[in-house]
Amino acid sequence: MHSERRNEPRIPLPKILQAVDEVSGSVIGTVANISSQGLLILCYQCIEPNRILQLNIQVPLALIPDAPVLTLGVESVWTEADGAEGKYWCGFRIIDYAPDAAEILQRLIAQFS
Repeated sequence: MHSERRNEPRIPLPKILQAVDEVSGSVIGTVANISSQGLLILCYQCIEPNRILQLNIQVPLALIPDAPVLTLGVESVWTEADGAEGKYWCGFRIIDYAPDAAEILQRLIAQFS
């Protein structure tokens, strides 16, 4: 997988969190890991580097009952084909948060740390 330097470790997540492109409404993939600065998504199609997306991460009510959606502005940093599945690993940098997203993100990270 792609090597990169991070300021903080990413927390692995169960592959139940779907990432939805807010503009198109389509599911782009499942979140593999996350930190307060970025995330890795196993995407269903290639997302080229430097692409800006507004993502809604669907958080199951069983994880955080009062926060079903985590909304983030992200920029794709790199993409690498996952040949075994015909999908793509895509690394994203978080560039913007919805007003309540920082707190939801910290609660999600704490739950899996």
